Amino acid sequence: MELIVILKNMKEMGLKMNSKNLVLGYIKLSIVILIWGGVYHVAKFLTNGTDPFTLSFTRFFIASVILLILHHNCNGINGFKKTKNDWIVLFLIGFFGICLFNLFFFAAESLISANIVSIIYSLTPCITVYLGSIFLKQKIGVGGNIGVLVALIGAIGVISLSDGDCGKIFCSSLFRHISLGQTFSILASFCMAIYSILNKRASHMGISSLTITTFSSFFGMILLLIPFLIWGDAKSLLAKSWEFWLAMGYTSILSTVIAYKWYSDAIQEIGMGQTVVCQNGIPFATIIIGALFYNQGVSWGVFISGAVIVLGVIITNFSVNRYS
Repeated sequence: MELIVILKNMKEMGLKMNSKNLVLGYIKLSIVILIWGGVYHVAKFLTNGTDPFTLSFTRFFIASVILLILHHNCNGINGFKKTKNDWIVLFLIGFFGICLFNLFFFAAESLISANIVSIIYSLTPCITVYLGSIFLKQKIGVGGNIGVLVALIGAIGVISLSDGDCGKIFCSSLFRHISLGQTFSILASFCMAIYSILNKRASHMGISSLTITTFSSFFGMILLLIPFLIWGDAKSLLAKSWEFWLAMGYTSILSTVIAYKWYSDAIQEIGMGQTVVCQNGIPFATIIIGALFYNQGVSWGVFISGAVIVLGVIITNFSVNRYS
């Protein structure tokens, strides 16, 4: 009888802990969406007169130094002892999610508007979910498919309504001609999708979110050093204004050290599928931030489209066949 009571209490404590982790995961993820929504405007400022190679390397050099110090303080020298498979996964995360993603991201920001880059990024959850079903053998389920589709429709509505040449719920002309900047944005979305899948794989291998963020950033920084030395402009950094370094601090500390860490936490705490579909809210967050801080107009239609995105996220999260 006492054993039954003990087991019941343990089960209740486990449910409470899971519920607490779930709430904490969504709080972190919401803050990440806001931070990443703002980084599109900040990156637009950074690309004004600075090449993508210099920006990418500088961002992750700063982030890597901070993360390595934090990782050492938390785990000591033993935290650097990993298996061969661990290092391979961490290197691949750094290659796709840090190196390639940032090169494509800053290249896109230098060619097209911040809003369009963030909006194209809304393809990422769809790409991630379906790549995950192939490589991680995860079931999407009817509810998951519907949720992703609804969120994508909301993102398309945000795109169309926020474009000055469209102003309607849907304009096919926005997607008819793919420019070089849009191509870079699509490639960045694929890289982030691969990052999420590999992140989940690393989580299954028992690698902590801090370790994932730290060493993927470090490997990404090392890889970015090569194009930086060939095509970058180190001398230009010496003449940058304090506004530039403030913006760089935002991208390297807030949107990298904190946001990447919390994004990895969310994948572990609430599941990959539920996490990535929330990225559909980034275009909405980008446009709202643009309206609040850059005097960019926002219509009621954009707000309604944002509500549709949230609806899609809710449907996905309450889907019976969760793919976490």
